[in-house]
Parts: sequence; structure tokens; C-alpha cells
Amino acid sequence: MMTQPLPHTPAHVAALATHAYLISPRKVQLIGLYGDPEVRRALLLMPSGQPLRVGPGDETEAGEVVEIGEDYVVLRRGTQDTTLTMPPLM
Repeated sequence: MMTQPLPHTPAHVAALATHAYLISPRKVQLIGLYGDPEVRRALLLMPSGQPLRVGPGDETEAGEVVEIGEDYVVLRRGTQDTTLTMPPLM
């Protein structure tokens, strides 16, 4: 399954994405989770600034999405797993 870039960024997501203390422009960030627990999806913000919708098994520049939990996403690159969590709410 290929990931699809979003055509535009909603204003509230853009506002969070530009807050200096919440999101780092140098690494992949988890900015949203949605869907039923059995078919959960995530919204990632890539280092390029491009938002990306992903599901389990999708490949991204940061690795394969191997798990999407209630409040986290696990990416695997080679043998290393990285867990992304939501930024704190203001």
C-alpha cells in the first residue's frame, strides 16, 4: 500500500506544526491518529513539511509503519524501531 500526500494542510495542523516547542522540523512527527482500533491510521508530518496519511505496512522515508496504537506509531528501519507519540496539547 502506498502512502498519499495530503492536498493541503488544515489551519489548526499548520498552527501546531509551526510552534517551535511542539514539532521539530528535522524529524518525522506524529500529528494525528484516526479510525477504528482494528483499522487505525496515522497522520505524520515529514521533515520536508509534507503531511502523510499512513497505515500499518506502509513505507515512508523514515521506515515501515509496523504498528499504530491508541496514542503512538512504531516505525521500523532495518532492525531499529522508533516510537512516535503525539506532541503535548497546549
